[in-house]
Amino acid sequence: MNLIDHMRIFVTVARHHSFTAAATELNFSVPVVSRSVSRLESHLNALLLNRTTRQVSLTNAGSDFFIRCQRIIAGVDEAVQIVTDSNILPEGHLRVHSINEIGKRYIVPAIAGYRLAYPAVTFDLSLENRVPDLMVEDVDISIGIVAPDHNPHLVSKNIGASYSVLCASPDYLNRRGYPIVPEDLISHECLRPLDDAISTLDTWEFEGPYGPVNIYIPPSSFQLNTSDAILPAVCSGMGIGCVPAFIAAEALRDGRIVRVLPHYHFECTGLHAVYPARLEGNICVKTLIAYLRSTLPVLLANGMKNS
Repeated sequence: MNLIDHMRIFVTVARHHSFTAAATELNFSVPVVSRSVSRLESHLNALLLNRTTRQVSLTNAGSDFFIRCQRIIAGVDEAVQIVTDSNILPEGHLRVHSINEIGKRYIVPAIAGYRLAYPAVTFDLSLENRVPDLMVEDVDISIGIVAPDHNPHLVSKNIGASYSVLCASPDYLNRRGYPIVPEDLISHECLRPLDDAISTLDTWEFEGPYGPVNIYIPPSSFQLNTSDAILPAVCSGMGIGCVPAFIAAEALRDGRIVRVLPHYHFECTGLHAVYPARLEGNICVKTLIAYLRSTLPVLLANGMKNS
């Protein structure tokens, strides 16, 4: 055995607090496991484990070494896996969910680019503004702006970030006036969807030149139930709306809308890909997540340039 093998055996014994349990997991005999730990201790000239007839426990030196061994073994395993994966072409089927606008504007072309590299992977893509239950529904990966609460059964990867800006049509602003400071919004029609995850129903929270600002937003005479309708409503002169910057960019460029309070924007929101922990080693999931993490941040940043 080499040093890494002895370290693996030591870590297994320390984790189970038992030579017998470690031998069972590793499919070795107890004497082989015991000799391996003894040789490791001799090599280090240090006692790693306290042994009694009732239990096995870590010494102070063993506790420090255990932590470092875990990191080293994880690094070795990751390096081996990267090389192994590089020799495996992904093949299979992925069921992906995405919030609507992100899906249409970015996930669809991202999947198209991914499939140029890995044509043996096929997809079902579902676009809807809700968070699916990955433990129950037939979905492999969900892409959205809301990261899940800590759940040992789910894995969440950040794959990009965006923020929202305030916009209005020139016609609306000519009729109602231009807000100069955030407090001016109180006298305007402020459009926000009922499914908005950015802030509470009666407050807009900005990042401004002097730090965060919270502004009370009175109820609007025009209510919307989904964020998809905000941009059309803004373009139609219905009021001032909170629009993701990458969605607003095209309408800002062609003059259909203008930026309101341009020195303020909503807090950056992370874009997350969430999948069941049981798929952590799935080569199709791993390569798709890696592709999204390498391409989406640039695409999102380009989409926000003119916002």
